[in-house]
Amino acid sequence: MATLVRRARTAALIPLLAPLLLLLALLAPAPAQAATWPVVRSGDSGVVVRAVQHLLTHHGIATTVDGDFGPATERGVTSFQSGHGLTADGVVGERTWTALTPTLREGSNSTAVKALQELLNAGGARLTVDGAFGPATREAVRSFQSSASLTVDGVVGPQTWLGLAAGSGDVEPEPDPEPQPDPDPDPSTLTYDDLVAMFGARVGDRTTVEEGLPSLTAEMAAREITTPERQAAFLATLVNESRVLYNADQGTGETYTGRGFIQLTGSFNYGPAGDYLGVDLLNQPELARSLDWSAKIAGWYWTVARPINPMADALDMGRVNAAIGYAHDPDEDVERCDDFKAALDYLNGDAGLPSGINCVRPETWTRAAAMERPTRQLGPDEAAPLMRTLLRGLR
Repeated sequence: MATLVRRARTAALIPLLAPLLLLLALLAPAPAQAATWPVVRSGDSGVVVRAVQHLLTHHGIATTVDGDFGPATERGVTSFQSGHGLTADGVVGERTWTALTPTLREGSNSTAVKALQELLNAGGARLTVDGAFGPATREAVRSFQSSASLTVDGVVGPQTWLGLAAGSGDVEPEPDPEPQPDPDPDPSTLTYDDLVAMFGARVGDRTTVEEGLPSLTAEMAAREITTPERQAAFLATLVNESRVLYNADQGTGETYTGRGFIQLTGSFNYGPAGDYLGVDLLNQPELARSLDWSAKIAGWYWTVARPINPMADALDMGRVNAAIGYAHDPDEDVERCDDFKAALDYLNGDAGLPSGINCVRPETWTRAAAMERPTRQLGPDEAAPLMRTLLRGLR
């Protein structure tokens, strides 16, 4: 009898429990869906597109970072895909994202870090987008990893990239506070004919110049030599140094003679350039005039060995010339400044030349003011050309 009573009570409770169980099922959180890479294609815009554009530039495909996936970005994606054995459809899907995104950690310094910083800022970070992976970027990465239930190590690998890209699709980029009606000239569009229009017959032969232009324009984009002022100063310098020939050789016979776009000279430059770029230029100095390294060396000299971009911003060609390091020659200073004006006038289009261009070196300028360099004894291969340079300056 007791058993029958218990069964009856249980049967009576079932209709009462059913609605309660249904309510609990409805209130239970849905299982989390795995993050997926956003598919980015022509016509899209926003911070994810900006990240793609930074990453293309990191891989040597100079791309204007404007957040709009237009024809130029599509061509860049297609080019990258072709070079990496991917379907060249111009659409950034999972496989293209995976190939584009390198592993980054504190100490990294590249345009890929700019892509990372853009995505972190879209999630609420307040980082300067400067391409330098410092302590602030590391902490922002760790914070994101913690919130996304990822391994918190401050290293940006595939899962962190995936989480950042997947979480940024609905975030609109902050509008430019001062939109510019006339964007800076895209270095990737620079042609041989443009150079001739600026500098005339002083530009080297078409075949060699055009062979070197892709690596040069990619380096200009990577080093932010992208405004008319910076491009004009940089190109005016190169046409005087090498006629814009990547394989130019000063031909003195010395081991560390002037070579490449920027005419790298002396072991005191070959050594640091090689250390920075990870190539043994001291034992293989001919690499300074190779297609693989000439443009990278010019970019290193312009932005690392010498902080020249700010001088160009200030229209101060006198300081640019002094920073390049050739012996003071007033006639050559004037010629280079005239080349700067011609290039700037061409690049500015209808805007023409601004006022305030300075062609005169500061009276107190010294080589030490351009860059502090550790004192060391000169080797025999560099003492002779340096002496000739000093004597030239005394004439």
